[in-house]
Amino acid sequence: MSNITPEKLAAIRADINAALASVAKKHDLSTLKAGKAKYTSENFRLELIGIFAGGKSLEAMRYESIADIEGLPPLGFTFQNKGEMYEVSGCNTTGTKVMARSASDGKTYLFPVHGIKKIAQAAKNG
Repeated sequence: MSNITPEKLAAIRADINAALASVAKKHDLSTLKAGKAKYTSENFRLELIGIFAGGKSLEAMRYESIADIEGLPPLGFTFQNKGEMYEVSGCNTTGTKVMARSASDGKTYLFPVHGIKKIAQAAKNG
């Protein structure tokens, strides 16, 4: 019997995401991919994330629900941090961190809400 390792799970995830691309296209989905994973040495479970074309992720909808209350800039706001450009894409489940996608590597990073407020205020005043 083969054991599941982080490397093996990453390879399986890549194959699943590649296979899901045709399903996403067929059903007009902008996103269809494997999400969070749980595994043991013998089995694994992957969350499946699907978003229809023009739809928003749960993280984006969560961000929009708190943006006005928290005084945050609109979804899609771009900013620079340590020489890198980022675009606001959502917030975490507690609403304490803003998720922003890096323009250079496409990865999502977390920033404190108060930090994004400061950056947005400086951009507005500057």
